[in-house]
Amino acid sequence: MIDYRRILDTVFTNTPPEPSWQWARENVDYSRTEKYDTPYRGPFDPELMPFWKRPLEDMRDRDCREVVILKCSRAGYSENLVLTDLRYTIAREPERTMYVTGKMELAKGFLDERVIRGMDLSLETKREYKKGKAVGQNISFPRMDFRATWASSDTSTKQDGWKRLYCDEFSLFDGFSVDAYRRRCSAYTFHHILFGSSLNYERRGDPEQDPALLLYNESNACIWKMPDPAGGEFHWNLDGIKIPEECKIDDIWDLDLVAATAYYETPNGTKITEKERMKYTRAGRWQDTKEGIRRGYKVVAPMIPFSDCSFGEIAKKFISAKYRMDQNAKRQDRNRNTLRTYFAEYWAEAHREKEQQATSDKLAHCEKDYQIGNIWVPTGWKSGVFATCDVQKAHIWWLCRNWAMGPEGQWESALVDYGAAPSFPDLDATLADYSPRQVGIDIGYALRATEVADYCAEYTDANPKNSAVMALSGQENQKVAVLLPNIRDAMEGRGGGRAPFLELSWATDPVRTWLMDSIDAGTDWHIPGDWPDPRHQREYVKQVTSTKKVDGVWVAPGHKQDHLFDCEVMQLVLARWDKII
Repeated sequence: MIDYRRILDTVFTNTPPEPSWQWARENVDYSRTEKYDTPYRGPFDPELMPFWKRPLEDMRDRDCREVVILKCSRAGYSENLVLTDLRYTIAREPERTMYVTGKMELAKGFLDERVIRGMDLSLETKREYKKGKAVGQNISFPRMDFRATWASSDTSTKQDGWKRLYCDEFSLFDGFSVDAYRRRCSAYTFHHILFGSSLNYERRGDPEQDPALLLYNESNACIWKMPDPAGGEFHWNLDGIKIPEECKIDDIWDLDLVAATAYYETPNGTKITEKERMKYTRAGRWQDTKEGIRRGYKVVAPMIPFSDCSFGEIAKKFISAKYRMDQNAKRQDRNRNTLRTYFAEYWAEAHREKEQQATSDKLAHCEKDYQIGNIWVPTGWKSGVFATCDVQKAHIWWLCRNWAMGPEGQWESALVDYGAAPSFPDLDATLADYSPRQVGIDIGYALRATEVADYCAEYTDANPKNSAVMALSGQENQKVAVLLPNIRDAMEGRGGGRAPFLELSWATDPVRTWLMDSIDAGTDWHIPGDWPDPRHQREYVKQVTSTKKVDGVWVAPGHKQDHLFDCEVMQLVLARWDKII
């Protein structure tokens, strides 16, 4: 007797199909064609990057409609997720499928070089393609249609409906709208949409509003967790990458040594070498971090089995990004772009630095009980006054600060006084009252650079490096060393004899950050608590709180009076040169 109830139960049960990654392991072989651009040869191996298995399964799950992948660059996303799912669709479960990317040339290249050439990798897809017909950006297979298009084309958000949709690098789409792409699939009950993208580090505005990050944050936000032999689990992050101390000597990084010796340390103290990186990765699993309206996965560089994703290369690229500028960007974006690019490319993170500024409240907690014009020093400490000068067209702004060294090498510094001198002879007369041990003068103002050079050369003895008066040159694009000494000739290009002087070029970002950190701490860096003239105090506060750092970019004040801020920064340059800090 025929059991019709059992047959009906079988027909209407949501039986999970064969995983597409399992089909690919048994049917896809990269050695079947030499034309296909891939470093792999031989059968598809889902265990090479096992974190792609669960997203592939989601794309066959009737309880899942949308999958979002927030990824680092070159994560193997297109090959392991998009194309594996597409090939399985063509071979076993045909459905109307569309691929959308940002630009026309990318869509055409993907169709010609990845989709069509990749048909030969499986006997099943090869057979289906031979029966089909390719016209323009469309392939009509015997049992389904496929289209590769781009975001600005009407065919991406209008006209036909599609049951399966891949949105590739959608953060780069002009005017991306998740609802517009949902509408393309809404007529199909059991449709699937795959959103996959790196962050767009060139995007203007708040980086936290990147479409890829927003969609991921609306998902269950899975991260890849790995077992820690010391107990518990961990996931890859930048804080865990460690660089041996010997990689940095006198503020100079040996980047080759960084690349060769960097390693990883888990929160519980387990040390992981580069050789062990993929062993740990392949032992991991996806863990949901919250509930969401879609399924989301974050893929970061250490998960990828490529050499440019090694601990050493990641550490090296971070150091390079921190001290390097993007010379092709607009001036105000140069510092920001290098770090934003790094975090987007390697960690799939939106880099946004906290705003740093020396506010009046912060200055207040740096006050000590002494009067402006006097020298404050801890009892029993050795000390000396340093003077720094910011040269302008009509004035030379000067600032004196006392630096004290304790018996155990600790330091404290206190503002002595500041002012503006109309000329270098007047500057000499003013500084004579404070007998500074070192004087640093900004040589960056082009119209008076020759005067500064002559002044420094006048006070330089036989060995310029021992000079008590030196020129200071702040450099935004100084890459590795915070300070670089250079012996220059004031008479260069003007004939005459030799007039050597010492010029220190210094990296503006790290030294300015030192100043901000010192003011934030309020323990070693001081200003007087007693100002008999309130106007004197107000001018100081106005200028020192003038400049701030926003999103990695130093923003100058609208009133352009930041001379005392520059003088305070240059004080740290002299203290570093004198080995106090």
